[in-house]
Amino acid sequence: MKVTLIIPSVHSRAALLDRALHHLEEQQFGGEVILSDHSPPEHAKVLGEVLARHRGLRVLALEHDPAWHFLQRLTDCAESAQTDYVALHADDDFMFISALGECADFLEHHPDFAAAKGRMLFFHLQVGKAPVLSSHEGYARTEDDVAQRVVRHLANFNATLYAVHRRAQFIESHTKALARTANVIFWQYLASCLTLVQGKLHVAEAPYYYRQDNPAGWRSTLVRERARDHWPLLILAPEFPALLGAFAAGLREALAGAQARIDVGLERELEDAYLWLLRRALCGAVKDESAEPDRAFLRRVRSAGTVENRLLTGCIERCR
Repeated sequence: MKVTLIIPSVHSRAALLDRALHHLEEQQFGGEVILSDHSPPEHAKVLGEVLARHRGLRVLALEHDPAWHFLQRLTDCAESAQTDYVALHADDDFMFISALGECADFLEHHPDFAAAKGRMLFFHLQVGKAPVLSSHEGYARTEDDVAQRVVRHLANFNATLYAVHRRAQFIESHTKALARTANVIFWQYLASCLTLVQGKLHVAEAPYYYRQDNPAGWRSTLVRERARDHWPLLILAPEFPALLGAFAAGLREALAGAQARIDVGLERELEDAYLWLLRRALCGAVKDESAEPDRAFLRRVRSAGTVENRLLTGCIERCR
Protein backbone atom coordinates (compact mmCIF):
# COMPACT_ATOMS: atom_id res chain seq x y z
CA MET A 1 0.00 0.00 0.00
CA LYS A 2 1.43 3.32 -1.13
CA VAL A 3 -0.70 5.44 1.20
CA THR A 4 -0.20 6.33 4.86
CA LEU A 5 -3.45 6.87 6.76
CA ILE A 6 -3.41 9.69 9.31
CA ILE A 7 -5.92 9.19 12.14
CA PRO A 8 -6.36 11.95 14.74
CA SER A 9 -7.94 10.81 18.01
CA VAL A 10 -8.10 11.48 21.73
CA HIS A 11 -8.74 9.46 24.89
CA SER A 12 -12.47 10.29 24.98
CA ARG A 13 -12.89 8.72 21.53
CA ALA A 14 -11.07 5.47 22.28
CA ALA A 15 -14.08 3.32 21.34
CA LEU A 16 -14.30 5.05 17.95
CA LEU A 17 -10.60 4.54 17.29
CA ASP A 18 -10.97 0.87 18.21
CA ARG A 19 -13.85 0.59 15.73
CA ALA A 20 -11.90 2.28 12.93
CA LEU A 21 -8.86 0.06 13.46
CA HIS A 22 -11.05 -3.06 13.49
CA HIS A 23 -12.44 -1.92 10.15
CA LEU A 24 -8.96 -1.51 8.66
CA GLU A 25 -7.76 -4.80 10.13
CA GLU A 26 -10.74 -6.63 8.70
CA GLN A 27 -9.76 -5.38 5.24
CA GLN A 28 -6.17 -6.52 5.86
CA PHE A 29 -4.78 -3.03 5.41
CA GLY A 30 -1.05 -3.53 5.03
CA GLY A 31 -0.02 0.10 4.90
CA GLU A 32 1.17 2.52 7.51
CA VAL A 33 -1.16 4.17 10.03
CA ILE A 34 -0.03 7.24 11.94
CA LEU A 35 -2.07 8.09 15.01
CA SER A 36 -2.17 11.68 16.24
CA ASP A 37 -2.94 11.35 19.95
CA HIS A 38 -3.63 14.73 21.57
CA SER A 39 -4.86 13.34 24.88
CA PRO A 40 -3.81 15.26 28.02
CA PRO A 41 -0.97 13.72 30.07
CA GLU A 42 -3.30 12.16 32.63
CA HIS A 43 -4.91 10.11 29.84
CA ALA A 44 -1.77 9.37 27.86
CA LYS A 45 -2.08 5.57 28.09
CA VAL A 46 -5.70 5.22 26.96
CA LEU A 47 -5.14 5.04 23.20
CA GLY A 48 -2.05 2.88 23.69
CA GLU A 49 -4.32 0.24 25.20
CA VAL A 50 -6.47 0.40 22.06
CA LEU A 51 -3.45 -0.02 19.79
CA ALA A 52 -2.34 -3.07 21.76
CA ARG A 53 -5.48 -4.85 20.52
CA HIS A 54 -4.53 -4.29 16.87
CA ARG A 55 -1.16 -5.94 16.39
CA GLY A 56 -2.10 -6.76 12.82
CA LEU A 57 -1.67 -3.11 11.81
CA ARG A 58 1.52 -1.09 11.47
CA VAL A 59 0.76 1.93 13.66
CA LEU A 60 3.06 4.79 14.60
CA ALA A 61 1.58 6.71 17.53
CA LEU A 62 2.60 10.36 17.88
CA GLU A 63 1.80 12.24 21.07
CA HIS A 64 0.78 15.80 20.27
CA ASP A 65 0.31 18.80 22.49
CA PRO A 66 -3.46 19.33 22.98
CA ALA A 67 -2.86 23.04 22.35
CA TRP A 68 -1.61 22.42 18.81
CA HIS A 69 -3.92 23.35 15.96
CA PHE A 70 -5.47 20.43 14.10
CA LEU A 71 -3.42 21.23 11.00
CA GLN A 72 -0.18 21.28 12.98
CA ARG A 73 -0.93 17.75 14.06
CA LEU A 74 -1.82 16.60 10.56
CA THR A 75 1.29 18.02 8.95
CA ASP A 76 3.52 16.61 11.69
CA CYS A 77 2.04 13.17 10.95
CA ALA A 78 2.58 13.64 7.21
CA GLU A 79 6.20 14.63 7.81
CA SER A 80 6.68 11.35 9.69
CA ALA A 81 5.12 9.21 6.96
CA GLN A 82 7.29 6.77 5.00
CA THR A 83 5.16 6.79 1.84
CA ASP A 84 4.72 9.24 -1.02
CA TYR A 85 0.96 9.52 -0.44
CA VAL A 86 -1.16 10.31 2.60
CA ALA A 87 -4.87 10.42 3.39
CA LEU A 88 -6.72 11.67 6.44
CA HIS A 89 -9.03 9.15 8.15
CA ALA A 90 -11.37 10.41 10.88
CA ASP A 91 -11.74 7.98 13.77
CA ASP A 92 -15.53 7.82 13.34
CA ASP A 93 -15.51 7.15 9.58
CA PHE A 94 -14.90 4.16 7.31
CA MET A 95 -12.27 4.03 4.55
CA PHE A 96 -12.36 1.32 1.88
CA ILE A 97 -8.92 0.06 1.06
CA SER A 98 -9.56 -1.07 -2.52
CA ALA A 99 -10.53 2.45 -3.63
CA LEU A 100 -7.73 3.94 -1.54
CA GLY A 101 -5.20 1.90 -3.49
CA GLU A 102 -6.92 2.73 -6.78
CA CYS A 103 -6.58 6.45 -6.03
CA ALA A 104 -2.88 6.12 -5.19
CA ASP A 105 -2.28 4.17 -8.40
CA PHE A 106 -4.06 6.88 -10.38
CA LEU A 107 -1.86 9.61 -8.91
CA GLU A 108 1.20 7.47 -9.56
CA HIS A 109 0.41 7.45 -13.28
CA HIS A 110 -0.96 11.01 -13.61
CA PRO A 111 1.60 13.53 -12.33
CA ASP A 112 -0.64 16.48 -13.29
CA PHE A 113 -3.17 15.45 -10.62
CA ALA A 114 -2.69 16.57 -7.02
CA ALA A 115 -5.44 14.57 -5.28
CA ALA A 116 -7.82 11.68 -5.87
CA LYS A 117 -10.83 10.27 -4.09
CA GLY A 118 -13.79 8.04 -4.82
CA ARG A 119 -17.48 8.32 -4.04
CA MET A 120 -18.36 9.34 -0.49
CA LEU A 121 -21.50 9.67 1.62
CA PHE A 122 -22.86 10.57 5.02
CA PHE A 123 -25.05 8.10 6.88
CA HIS A 124 -27.14 8.97 9.93
CA LEU A 125 -28.42 6.15 12.14
CA GLN A 126 -31.95 6.24 13.58
CA VAL A 127 -33.37 3.89 16.19
CA GLY A 128 -35.87 1.53 14.59
CA LYS A 129 -35.63 3.21 11.19
CA ALA A 130 -33.55 2.94 8.05
CA PRO A 131 -30.41 5.08 8.03
CA VAL A 132 -30.65 8.49 6.42
CA LEU A 133 -28.18 8.83 3.55
CA SER A 134 -26.89 12.07 2.09
CA SER A 135 -24.34 12.85 -0.55
CA HIS A 136 -20.79 14.02 -0.01
CA GLU A 137 -20.22 15.67 -3.38
CA GLY A 138 -17.48 14.55 -5.72
CA TYR A 139 -16.68 16.75 -8.71
CA ALA A 140 -13.53 16.08 -10.69
CA ARG A 141 -11.48 19.09 -11.77
CA THR A 142 -9.46 18.43 -14.89
CA GLU A 143 -9.01 21.91 -16.36
CA ASP A 144 -5.46 22.53 -17.57
CA ASP A 145 -5.60 26.27 -16.84
CA VAL A 146 -4.89 26.68 -13.12
CA ALA A 147 -6.99 29.82 -12.67
CA GLN A 148 -10.06 28.31 -14.32
CA ARG A 149 -9.59 25.08 -12.40
CA VAL A 150 -9.60 26.96 -9.10
CA VAL A 151 -12.50 29.24 -10.07
CA ARG A 152 -14.63 26.22 -11.00
CA HIS A 153 -13.58 24.40 -7.83
CA LEU A 154 -14.76 27.37 -5.77
CA ALA A 155 -18.06 27.70 -7.61
CA ASN A 156 -18.70 23.93 -7.41
CA PHE A 157 -16.89 23.24 -4.17
CA ASN A 158 -16.41 19.71 -2.93
CA ALA A 159 -14.15 18.87 -0.04
CA THR A 160 -10.74 17.32 -0.65
CA LEU A 161 -9.72 16.94 3.00
CA TYR A 162 -10.13 13.14 2.98
CA ALA A 163 -8.71 12.57 -0.51
CA VAL A 164 -5.40 10.87 -1.24
CA HIS A 165 -2.69 13.54 -1.58
CA ARG A 166 0.94 13.51 -2.54
CA ARG A 167 2.66 13.78 0.83
CA ALA A 168 4.81 16.82 0.05
CA GLN A 169 1.87 18.69 -1.47
CA PHE A 170 -0.36 17.83 1.50
CA ILE A 171 2.21 19.35 3.86
CA GLU A 172 2.64 22.44 1.70
CA SER A 173 -1.06 23.21 1.18
CA HIS A 174 -2.07 22.70 4.80
CA THR A 175 0.91 24.59 6.19
CA LYS A 176 0.20 27.57 3.93
CA ALA A 177 -3.51 27.46 4.76
CA LEU A 178 -2.82 27.61 8.50
CA ALA A 179 -0.45 30.53 7.97
CA ARG A 180 -3.43 32.48 6.60
CA THR A 181 -6.29 31.33 8.84
CA ALA A 182 -6.97 29.06 11.79
CA ASN A 183 -10.74 29.15 11.22
CA VAL A 184 -12.17 25.64 10.84
CA ILE A 185 -14.16 26.57 7.73
CA PHE A 186 -11.72 28.76 5.87
CA TRP A 187 -8.62 26.63 6.41
CA GLN A 188 -10.49 23.73 4.82
CA TYR A 189 -11.52 25.90 1.87
CA LEU A 190 -8.05 27.37 1.45
CA ALA A 191 -6.15 24.08 1.78
CA SER A 192 -8.49 22.53 -0.79
CA CYS A 193 -7.98 25.40 -3.23
CA LEU A 194 -4.20 25.32 -2.72
CA THR A 195 -4.34 21.61 -3.58
CA LEU A 196 -6.13 22.50 -6.83
CA VAL A 197 -3.44 25.09 -7.57
CA GLN A 198 -0.93 22.24 -7.32
CA GLY A 199 -2.81 20.01 -9.75
CA LYS A 200 -6.06 18.42 -10.88
CA LEU A 201 -8.60 16.42 -8.85
CA HIS A 202 -9.70 12.89 -9.78
CA VAL A 203 -12.93 11.26 -8.59
CA ALA A 204 -13.09 7.49 -9.04
CA GLU A 205 -16.42 5.68 -9.51
CA ALA A 206 -15.86 3.44 -6.51
CA PRO A 207 -17.04 3.52 -2.88
CA TYR A 208 -14.19 5.25 -1.09
CA TYR A 209 -15.20 6.69 2.27
CA TYR A 210 -18.41 6.49 4.30
CA ARG A 211 -18.82 9.14 6.98
CA GLN A 212 -21.03 8.59 10.00
CA ASP A 213 -23.09 11.67 10.81
CA ASN A 214 -21.99 11.37 14.41
CA PRO A 215 -23.89 13.67 16.81
CA ALA A 216 -20.83 13.70 19.08
CA GLY A 217 -18.49 14.58 16.22
CA TRP A 218 -16.64 17.85 15.78
CA ARG A 219 -18.81 19.23 12.98
CA SER A 220 -22.13 18.20 14.54
CA THR A 221 -21.11 19.64 17.90
CA LEU A 222 -20.18 23.01 16.42
CA VAL A 223 -23.48 23.23 14.53
CA ARG A 224 -25.54 22.12 17.54
CA GLU A 225 -23.81 24.61 19.83
CA ARG A 226 -24.39 27.42 17.28
CA ALA A 227 -20.68 28.16 17.10
CA ARG A 228 -19.94 31.39 15.24
CA ASP A 229 -16.74 30.02 13.75
CA HIS A 230 -18.73 27.43 11.76
CA TRP A 231 -21.66 27.52 9.32
CA PRO A 232 -24.36 28.68 9.39
CA LEU A 233 -23.73 31.32 12.08
CA LEU A 234 -20.23 32.07 10.81
CA ILE A 235 -21.76 34.57 8.40
CA LEU A 236 -23.04 36.59 11.41
CA ALA A 237 -19.67 36.68 13.15
CA PRO A 238 -18.10 40.16 13.34
CA GLU A 239 -14.82 38.73 12.04
CA PHE A 240 -16.42 37.12 8.96
CA PRO A 241 -15.28 39.81 6.45
CA ALA A 242 -11.70 39.55 7.74
CA LEU A 243 -11.78 35.74 7.48
CA LEU A 244 -13.07 35.89 3.93
CA GLY A 245 -10.44 38.51 3.10
CA ALA A 246 -7.60 36.39 4.49
CA PHE A 247 -8.84 33.41 2.49
CA ALA A 248 -9.02 35.46 -0.71
CA ALA A 249 -5.54 36.92 -0.14
CA GLY A 250 -4.04 33.47 0.39
CA LEU A 251 -5.66 32.21 -2.78
CA ARG A 252 -4.48 35.18 -4.87
CA GLU A 253 -0.95 34.67 -3.55
CA ALA A 254 -1.02 31.01 -4.58
CA LEU A 255 -2.39 31.80 -8.03
CA ALA A 256 0.28 34.46 -8.57
CA GLY A 257 2.92 31.93 -7.52
CA ALA A 258 1.54 29.56 -10.17
CA GLN A 259 2.00 32.27 -12.80
CA ALA A 260 -1.73 32.93 -13.22
CA ARG A 261 -2.48 36.38 -14.59
CA ILE A 262 -4.56 38.11 -11.92
CA ASP A 263 -6.29 40.86 -13.87
CA VAL A 264 -9.66 42.57 -13.48
CA GLY A 265 -11.41 39.74 -15.31
CA LEU A 266 -10.04 37.03 -13.04
CA GLU A 267 -10.77 39.10 -9.92
CA ARG A 268 -14.41 39.30 -11.01
CA GLU A 269 -14.56 35.57 -11.68
CA LEU A 270 -13.11 34.91 -8.23
CA GLU A 271 -15.64 37.24 -6.60
CA ASP A 272 -18.50 35.43 -8.33
CA ALA A 273 -17.01 32.10 -7.24
CA TYR A 274 -16.83 33.30 -3.61
CA LEU A 275 -20.55 34.04 -3.79
CA TRP A 276 -21.17 30.49 -5.05
CA LEU A 277 -19.09 29.18 -2.16
CA LEU A 278 -21.40 31.03 0.26
CA ARG A 279 -24.47 29.72 -1.58
CA ARG A 280 -23.16 26.21 -1.10
CA ALA A 281 -22.58 26.77 2.61
CA LEU A 282 -26.00 28.25 3.30
CA CYS A 283 -28.21 26.72 0.58
CA GLY A 284 -26.38 23.62 -0.66
CA ALA A 285 -26.10 25.09 -4.16
CA VAL A 286 -23.32 24.73 -6.73
CA LYS A 287 -22.98 26.62 -9.99
CA ASP A 288 -23.06 24.15 -12.85
CA GLU A 289 -22.03 20.63 -11.85
CA SER A 290 -24.53 17.81 -12.24
CA ALA A 291 -25.49 15.96 -9.06
CA GLU A 292 -26.47 12.84 -11.04
CA PRO A 293 -23.23 10.84 -10.46
CA ASP A 294 -23.64 11.25 -6.69
CA ARG A 295 -27.37 10.43 -6.92
CA ALA A 296 -26.57 7.29 -8.92
CA PHE A 297 -24.05 6.30 -6.26
CA LEU A 298 -26.67 6.77 -3.51
CA ARG A 299 -29.13 4.65 -5.50
CA ARG A 300 -26.55 1.87 -5.59
CA VAL A 301 -25.96 2.23 -1.85
CA ARG A 302 -29.71 1.82 -1.23
CA SER A 303 -30.03 -1.21 -3.52
CA ALA A 304 -29.75 -4.59 -1.79
CA GLY A 305 -27.04 -6.84 -3.16
CA THR A 306 -24.73 -4.13 -4.49
CA VAL A 307 -21.17 -3.72 -3.28
CA GLU A 308 -22.04 -0.21 -2.08
CA ASN A 309 -24.97 -1.52 -0.02
CA ARG A 310 -22.98 -4.39 1.51
CA LEU A 311 -20.30 -1.93 2.60
CA LEU A 312 -22.91 0.30 4.25
CA THR A 313 -24.39 -2.70 6.06
CA GLY A 314 -20.96 -3.57 7.41
CA CYS A 315 -20.43 -0.01 8.64
CA ILE A 316 -23.78 0.05 10.39
CA GLU A 317 -23.03 -3.25 12.11
CA ARG A 318 -19.77 -1.78 13.41
CA CYS A 319 -21.66 1.22 14.81
CA ARG A 320 -23.96 -0.92 16.96
